[in-house]
Amino acid sequence: MWLRRLLIYVHRWLGISGCLLFIAWFVSGLVMMYVRMPEIGAAERRDHLEPLDLSTARASIADTGGADVERVRINMLGGRVVYRFAPGGAGGYHIVYADAGEATAPIDRDQALALARRFAPEQSAALRYASFLTDSDQWTLGSEARRAMPLHRIVLGDAAGTDMYISQPTGEVVMKTTAQERAGRTPARFSTGSISRRSGAAPPSGRGRSSGCRWPAAPSLFPGWCGESGAFRFLRDIGSSANIRTRLTPA
Repeated sequence: MWLRRLLIYVHRWLGISGCLLFIAWFVSGLVMMYVRMPEIGAAERRDHLEPLDLSTARASIADTGGADVERVRINMLGGRVVYRFAPGGAGGYHIVYADAGEATAPIDRDQALALARRFAPEQSAALRYASFLTDSDQWTLGSEARRAMPLHRIVLGDAAGTDMYISQPTGEVVMKTTAQERAGRTPARFSTGSISRRSGAAPPSGRGRSSGCRWPAAPSLFPGWCGESGAFRFLRDIGSSANIRTRLTPA
């Protein structure tokens, strides 16, 4: 008799827990349908670009681009003209200073702060360095932001609660979020598990610190329990492995 009562008790509370999980899953789907992910548009990027000054450009594009170049962009980086060469195959931009013909160095913390001040001069006194990301957090899972990794995260300190992400290799602003945008996506985040991979404000040469459970399926069952590995990341990694196997399989 006691076993029957135990089974009824366990069945009841498992059902309640499952219902709560599916309600959260349903609500998160509605949120993801109608609340867009934060992004920084092309028009906004153009509005914040430094004025192009080609008077100091000495190196030619042909001599500095290399063989495998699909396109080239010319703009300013820290007051100097740069050529940004996009390769025809996989890989990130190859960036060269147009005045000296030398490759740019990775953007450090102080340079990232200077770039943020150029992007938002009205917040020069309030902005601060927040962290250095060696892997995506939940706002930088898009393909463009992932190609620009690692990232410097800068807090502007404005009324909108804006966070800015600057690429260490390229020096470009690849993502910008506000407190309202982040709050709008919070239900979806907790229903699918936290996928934040933010490290501490470690120097670029260091590895980002991470913690949390190492059971990939756990966040989908217990939302928010595992801070550093999420169901989305697990599925993304599976997809990446499948794509690699597809490329390696002969036709």
